[in-house]
Amino acid sequence: MRAGSLPILKDALTPAENAMLLKAVRVETRQRRPLLAVLGVGLSLVLTCAAVWWIWCHLPFSLTAWLVRHDWSLLRVMMVIATGVHAYIVLFTINARNQRFFLREAQQNTLEQLLLTPLPPHELMLRLTAHNFYYGMLLSLVGLPLYLLWVQVGDLTWGQLLVMYLLFARIAFVPPSPQQFVLQWRMRQVSQMTPAQRKQLARQQATPFAASALLINLGFQFIIHVVLQTPVGQRWLSGLAKGVWNALPVVLKGVAPTVGVSWLYFCVVLLTTSLPWFRWDLSPLLFMLPLILLGRVLAILRPAVFIAGNLPLMTAPAGSVPPAPIAASPYVAETQQRIARLDAVCHFLFSLALMGYLWKPLIVNGGLAWLVR
Repeated sequence: MRAGSLPILKDALTPAENAMLLKAVRVETRQRRPLLAVLGVGLSLVLTCAAVWWIWCHLPFSLTAWLVRHDWSLLRVMMVIATGVHAYIVLFTINARNQRFFLREAQQNTLEQLLLTPLPPHELMLRLTAHNFYYGMLLSLVGLPLYLLWVQVGDLTWGQLLVMYLLFARIAFVPPSPQQFVLQWRMRQVSQMTPAQRKQLARQQATPFAASALLINLGFQFIIHVVLQTPVGQRWLSGLAKGVWNALPVVLKGVAPTVGVSWLYFCVVLLTTSLPWFRWDLSPLLFMLPLILLGRVLAILRPAVFIAGNLPLMTAPAGSVPPAPIAASPYVAETQQRIARLDAVCHFLFSLALMGYLWKPLIVNGGLAWLVR
């Protein structure tokens, strides 16, 4: 994906240029799926707000008064929980649609035609991702009236709203998984094997599986018996928890205990808050924005390489002998080099951001002092 990536992206996201997107939109519109999904998401958000309101009305007055004194009004609690539920709905919907995409194509006998189209694998994956991306963004726009109300009240800024929809776009932009199809294909192959063939396959896979299971078991035993059940390990764990808690900015400490529900709002506040980075105050968004973009490029390139290297396996009919992966082509080798370079850039940016933001709480303020106590 070089300088010509922008025209490829434009063609993939334009229905007039992307026949796969146009066909999917027509089929699903005819079946009223987008309308039903929008109504379902809207109803879920209304029920979430109603449930929060009912719980708030039945809480003790002392507890609600304490929440209000700490800037947690009913509207803010309602909106924070609604954003988390909304993000979970979009996340699970897109993942569910992607998991079985190639399997559905195989069941309809259109997979071979799809994979043998005269398009580079990365462009094919981009075109296949476009429809679910639009679908996910449509579901994310259902909550926009609630979020605009939140902005008007003053608990949410326009910048935070923009970052929230950037995260929604990240959630919605997930390509279909060819690995999941190959897993399903191999499961069908195993179900059609004779008992003798299954025993032979089990013997071939027993050694690596047993070795990995042993390593995982030893790791868990080390964590349980050495870290959690010894005074030194408990003191270190307690010190680590206190260090992480003290490293959090004040604006996030009120949201952190409910991060399982309010995770989207937590991420929005974290990305839009200026935090000490070495000697300067920088927003984590400056690092996360390129990381998100590079991560989505990698999300397209990795399945593209997988398809290019496992095309005979993905197009083989059910019941046939599993073919071996084809030899590495120039496309696969070149794309793997790009993936390695992008991975190195992502690791460098993440390490640079992590070291900068942890420098003051852990080094300057002595957050690592518990290690030597």
